[in-house]
Amino acid sequence: MGNSEGGELSYTLKIEVKDGKYRYWLTDFVYQPYQRNRYGNVEHMHGKDVSLEKASEKLSKVDFNACLNQVLSNSKHVGDNLKAYMLKTSSLEKPAEVKKVKRVSTKEW
Repeated sequence: MGNSEGGELSYTLKIEVKDGKYRYWLTDFVYQPYQRNRYGNVEHMHGKDVSLEKASEKLSKVDFNACLNQVLSNSKHVGDNLKAYMLKTSSLEKPAEVKKVKRVSTKEW
């Protein structure tokens, strides 16, 4: 967004894994705007968090479009990384089953 930092997006990632399959959801997107403090450092503006559902009303059109582009590119990146990780872990050998040890009865010698 030009020479200034606009803000940060946070989200929740939920993953379900079952029998060699997985699915995931990215939810609860929240935009957290930044501002420069009196020392010139960029910091989070407390109390100004905006959920993505209401961002079109609260942010300018340019900031909202930049926010959506960031969501789309980062969501695809997270999905690609997750897919690569799942393929990598599915190709690993499964651990051998632990054999049950026969119990020896000390009463019957």
